[in-house]
Amino acid sequence: MVSDVARLHALYYEGGIYLDTDMELIKPLEPLLNYQCFGCVEAKRLISIGLAGAKPCHPWIGKVLSWYKVTPFRDGYRTIANTRICSRMTELHYKVKLNGQSFELNDGMYFFPYDYFLPRRGDKGKFIITDNTIAIHHGTRLW
Repeated sequence: MVSDVARLHALYYEGGIYLDTDMELIKPLEPLLNYQCFGCVEAKRLISIGLAGAKPCHPWIGKVLSWYKVTPFRDGYRTIANTRICSRMTELHYKVKLNGQSFELNDGMYFFPYDYFLPRRGDKGKFIITDNTIAIHHGTRLW
């Protein structure tokens, strides 16, 4: 989607922190500024950049952005969630197998465990907040 390209473009060329509009911050983001680039593990084979940050020109952002630059909108990414694109590009470029665990790539990209930005819901529908939780992604799907 166009918003995915805009997000990656801004992070690549300007750097900074990006948040989806349905992210609720419950802790300060300052500790995240120590990372060259970061995202979050969403599920066993998916990573998320609903809350992400990067220094300008970070290679991981550049690799994902390059996919969008060579893929025609009408044929490729119009209907594919960016979690799938980011996950696939990470597996291809870094030769890693995503397994739902946090990990760091050799270029300083770090993927936090899901409970940092994507806490799960308990039996009664309330988010399960841990000591690690920095933000809650409400998942309103307002693309």
